[in-house]
Amino acid sequence: MPPLPEALVEARRFDLDISAHRARPLHGEDLSGTDLVLGFERIHIATAVVEANAPRERSFTLPELVELLDGLEKLGGGDPVARARRTVALADDARRSREVKPILPEIPDPWGGEPELYRRTGESVIELSRVLAEHLLGITASPAAAGRG
Repeated sequence: MPPLPEALVEARRFDLDISAHRARPLHGEDLSGTDLVLGFERIHIATAVVEANAPRERSFTLPELVELLDGLEKLGGGDPVARARRTVALADDARRSREVKPILPEIPDPWGGEPELYRRTGESVIELSRVLAEHLLGITASPAAAGRG
């Protein structure tokens, strides 16, 4: 399925072109060798793990992973891919060590909502992605670039 018209409008606010994006089912896919699986909603992660063999230890909702990473010290130096893989492993360790297992935070689907809901969703995805890039890749956005694609 192509993006909803509201999502296309919101993406353009951030200088992003998502017109070529297509949602597709995971049936028949094998994600067992994937380094990181991210979903917006809990059902995305459950589907990836159950139907596509995504490794549970490397599967997170986007807000869950950012929340876990915010509690960890940022790794520096070395090979960026190795650093990102180690960071994901540390996030899983932090998740497993929690005494109380919280309900996974998620980004609710704005489908059918008002334009303001799409705006807030877009801003949330941009901010979470910015924080994720900082932790996994050491990439920081300048204040002038904050909120831009």
